[in-house]
Amino acid sequence: MDKETVWAWRLTRQGFNERAPNEGVYMDLLRYMQPVAPVHFSMPGSPPRLLHRTVFDGGESADALRARAQLVKGRFWGGNIGYVLAEDLGLYAAAFCKPISRFTPIQEQLLDILRGWGDSSGLDS
Repeated sequence: MDKETVWAWRLTRQGFNERAPNEGVYMDLLRYMQPVAPVHFSMPGSPPRLLHRTVFDGGESADALRARAQLVKGRFWGGNIGYVLAEDLGLYAAAFCKPISRFTPIQEQLLDILRGWGDSSGLDS
């Protein structure tokens, strides 16, 4: 596979060679590009837009997905805002989780409680 083939495949997958004609293709494109960042200098809470990648207004589709809680906002890439499909949120939460380097006293206490629940000897029968 040569470099031009790889570039063409990437452009097609990201919707640059052929714009999404309907919402079904839009959903596939959104899934490929997750987490999708909102447009720069947009208002807080604005939905993500796949600019120049759809024949129709993708912002309306994104608004409808957010209203049905199918598209959710999170922090990814070191704290930047991004949107993912709710069904994929667990995957992205695991991929972008920030490990805890030092526990607070409350976190340590909660961890001790959870470990105690996992220990069957500590349960009253």
